[in-house]
Amino acid sequence: MQSDTVYLLTHEHELDGYDTLIVLGIYSERSLAESAQGYFRTQEGFCDHQDGFEIQECQLDKNLWSEGFFTYRYPLE
Repeated sequence: MQSDTVYLLTHEHELDGYDTLIVLGIYSERSLAESAQGYFRTQEGFCDHQDGFEIQECQLDKNLWSEGFFTYRYPLE
């Protein structure tokens, strides 16, 4: 039986004074997401921003966002 759960691996960091979010991958098992995170931690750029990684458990066919559309840009201080 196939699971309805996936694991979203993202990395967030500051770029040119703005917060930037990169979706690195979507995985069928947490262990695969953790393995990918280990790989990315050693790659150029990512190795300088170790705190930016997050693995989020998500359900297939479910909305992850319910707040409506908006664009929010702010300089980081």
